[in-house]
Amino acid sequence: MEENVIIESQSNGVIIFITAFVIGIAALTFLCNLPQYQETVKLINAKEEVADSLEKLGHHEYARSSKMSVTKTKTKAAIQMCAMIAAISFIVVSIIIILFTAKTKLVITDKRAYGIAGLGKRVDIPIDSISSIGTGIFQSVIIASSSGRIVFAGLSNYNKLHNVISNLLIERQNNSTTPNNNIVDELTKYKELLDSGIISQDEFDAKKKQLLGF
Repeated sequence: MEENVIIESQSNGVIIFITAFVIGIAALTFLCNLPQYQETVKLINAKEEVADSLEKLGHHEYARSSKMSVTKTKTKAAIQMCAMIAAISFIVVSIIIILFTAKTKLVITDKRAYGIAGLGKRVDIPIDSISSIGTGIFQSVIIASSSGRIVFAGLSNYNKLHNVISNLLIERQNNSTTPNNNIVDELTKYKELLDSGIISQDEFDAKKKQLLGF
């Protein structure tokens, strides 16, 4: 039977652009702080040697002043180190985001959801296998099925995708309950005919087995 595409979406270029921009800024921050940190470490070593020499020569006041200067310089070095660690962290997180969003694609038809999830993983899920649908950070759609949760991140119209899948699940639920209601109505009708003596017990039992699929 032919299937109809309802909606589809690919990775959002804006997220990738912003993430790449963050990587550039973080890399620039790291490269600017690295030589400054190296110079600061050399300065700390030099000041510590001076302080030790002054201490040995008995110039305690100058030595104390020199040690205070060393402490301030170490604080500066610590700030530079924190800036570099933060820059590296931003770079790593941004690369992970790009890997999970760069090739993302999701197509919803009236029968299945298929496409490419994080890290290029190809996915094909029948609508009947989907148990729940949700959204998450980085404009992601989260589909849960018997095989687990699958995240499609960085989709430009992720809210519309979520609504479409939700409506399909509701429609499936309605379709699955309607036949059961019809069976109950049919059984009730034949029970009334049995009670009225219009049909026999054997006829009622035969119809009951037919409706229940026995």
